[in-house]
Amino acid sequence: MPTRATALHTWLSKHPRYRSQAFVQPLDVDGHMHDQLVGQFLSAARMGVDAATMDPSIQIALGTLFSMAGEPGKAAECFGAALQRSPDDYALWNRYAATLARSGREEEAVGLYGRSLSINPAYIRARVNLGMAYANAVF
Repeated sequence: MPTRATALHTWLSKHPRYRSQAFVQPLDVDGHMHDQLVGQFLSAARMGVDAATMDPSIQIALGTLFSMAGEPGKAAECFGAALQRSPDDYALWNRYAATLARSGREEEAVGLYGRSLSINPAYIRARVNLGMAYANAVF
């Protein structure tokens, strides 16, 4: 079963617009696979240099990579950038909120979970995460 990192590399290497950025399959040599993969996605991100051409999928992938590496601040920046182009993506609002909550910013996360639920009130994952954020927040 492929890892998330392998799945992201495969996606990049098969995408018609970005396959040239997927240089080679990153190797996990002393933990450098993450750095190599981030570099490949950053190269792809540079192809959309402004808000009008920025691809939210690349930002989501970068956010996922940063989240996996324990860098919630960078992950949140990427998810926030993706939301500029995909403001109706309830799952992305939830992911953004969860990233903030995991970095101790539960109060901010509560509002973002609310945004997710305003788009899709039946999205149970956001409801559960909202409850956990309330439980952990100090208002």
